Amino acid sequence: MSKLLAPVALLVIGAGSVCLAQPGTGGTISSGNTTFTQGNAPTSSLALGPLANLSVGGDANPDHLVQSWWWARIDTLDTSENCLNSATSAVWAGDTSTVTYAFAIPLTSEVVQHSRVEGLATGGRLIEEITQINTSSVTQRWTAFHYLDLNLAGTAAGDVAVLDGDRIRISDGPWVAEYEGSDTYQVGSFASVRNLLTNAVVDTFDNSGLPYAAANWTGGYQYTFTLAPGESITLTARITIVPAAPSLITALLGLSVYARRARRKD
Repeated sequence: MSKLLAPVALLVIGAGSVCLAQPGTGGTISSGNTTFTQGNAPTSSLALGPLANLSVGGDANPDHLVQSWWWARIDTLDTSENCLNSATSAVWAGDTSTVTYAFAIPLTSEVVQHSRVEGLATGGRLIEEITQINTSSVTQRWTAFHYLDLNLAGTAAGDVAVLDGDRIRISDGPWVAEYEGSDTYQVGSFASVRNLLTNAVVDTFDNSGLPYAAANWTGGYQYTFTLAPGESITLTARITIVPAAPSLITALLGLSVYARRARRKD
């Protein structure tokens, strides 16, 4: 997906409506030559989520990121996924941000959202976390999702992705990204994965979409958990972006050519 992000953007387009975002809840954090900028939090569970920027290795290198955001549902109550929305406080300082949310309907709960960047020698890492706290008097069963839309190498097209152990590896030209989360994922071209999270029904990721060849990659991870009253859990997604080694670039280019030939034979 191509995009234009201003750090103080005020509008996020929701499902069938315009959803205001909260001024002052977005911001920028940096570590070394790695910088992450997040748009303001939306005010509606129907929103598409804010846009974001991530540059690594210095200002001359491209912005690799379009969006990194969270959706969730209470499995026993919700009939669709909800965009994380309506922050109660936000602090952006140094290499870390802390944004908090409190929900009272249908069950009380709190969410603390942390974003942190790590500057590496020639690349960088973005660590996304949410801590879900059950502040109600009943047990809650949740399913949460982290969604990622990369414009790796600064372009929407040309992404190649494979499953590499417990992570997804995405490449585009001279850059490689490793995306880590849970053991349940979904991959597809923009905006197929986000459409699952913003439609009007319950959706479940099914470990499909890999390997992925030479298009506009998006993906996400699913986390399912149960919290007794007073319990909490922290969910983590990591995105590491570094220059590709020359041998890796050659191998990935070969994979892309093979995929194109395979499509022509079908």
